Amino acid sequence: MKGRHQWTIDNFLHRAQFTEVGDSLCSLVFGVPVEPSYGGGSSAGGTSKPTELPFQLEVFPNGEEGEDNCDYVAVFLTSRKQGELDVKYDFSVLKSDNSCWGRIGNTFKRFCPDQNSWGYGKAFSKAKLMEKQNELLPHGCLTIVCNLEIFYSDKTTQGKKKPRLDFSPSSEASMKLGDQLSEAFNCGEFSDVTLVCGEKKFPCHKVILSSRSDVFKAMFSHESTREGQTNQVDITDTEPDTLEQLLKYIYSDKLDCDMSNLASSLMRAADKYNIPRLKSLCEEAICNNIEVSNSAEVLVLAHMHEANNLKAMAVDFIMNNLNKVSETPGWSNITSGQHPKLLGEMFKTLMERLKSITVPNSTP
Repeated sequence: MKGRHQWTIDNFLHRAQFTEVGDSLCSLVFGVPVEPSYGGGSSAGGTSKPTELPFQLEVFPNGEEGEDNCDYVAVFLTSRKQGELDVKYDFSVLKSDNSCWGRIGNTFKRFCPDQNSWGYGKAFSKAKLMEKQNELLPHGCLTIVCNLEIFYSDKTTQGKKKPRLDFSPSSEASMKLGDQLSEAFNCGEFSDVTLVCGEKKFPCHKVILSSRSDVFKAMFSHESTREGQTNQVDITDTEPDTLEQLLKYIYSDKLDCDMSNLASSLMRAADKYNIPRLKSLCEEAICNNIEVSNSAEVLVLAHMHEANNLKAMAVDFIMNNLNKVSETPGWSNITSGQHPKLLGEMFKTLMERLKSITVPNSTP
């Protein structure tokens, strides 16, 4: 059976502006009519009941969380039916002249309870949408068009049931890309560069490091550099354990370490090699573990590495616990003149808070 659904999102640019990476908008559930015989449903009088298969669209205006696709609009199709369906689908944007732009998909997927949603993390370029607003976002609205082709088998009351062939891949074949790349990092096969940190050496792959970090990309782009000539990078400002976790994240996009111990050093490394998503994860972990004893050090760390969310959290915590924090060694380092700009910012914040306190007028 074939179906088509159009979903118009009003004020899309305004919504995107106030939507975080990883947040999504969902359409209403829509139905695709199928033949009455599907599912074997019938009324008491023998007349088959009409059946609809429920689906829903989901859009991430600023990309999925955990993916390097914040410059794209992500679109997914979700089956709301309990069971298995084989569906071929595609997405496109409806233009102001009612033609379609940017068609992506025509992909065949199996929807089931364990995997009921499929789509594209990089469906439509936000830059292209902005460039052609009048054409692609008329009146500020984004209209997603989804074409579906649904394959299913009718139930029968007699005759032999046709054996169902299982075309699903084995667990080994269905290993996710991140797991496969992690395996490439762990075994070091076909590596073409070695990162040396202390006594440890990490065989790596230039193409993967370069695709995840523009710092590594610049390092390997010129044969005249020492790294380009020797295929070796000496890391002297990072501990081996921190570098290992950085590389694991570069290859797998996942963290599997105790962030309470490594978050600060890992954030420094993420900032140095310009891996913003990892930096944000480290910020979050540090925020969850901020306390009186370490708040001043957290503030300095956030200030030095331009971690604005973490800095705001540290400033607020210190202002609310200033008497206790002022007795810590970390605060003494700030007030001793090592960070004059930061100290000035803190005094300014303190003065603004004092001004906001309303003192009632006294009556003579």
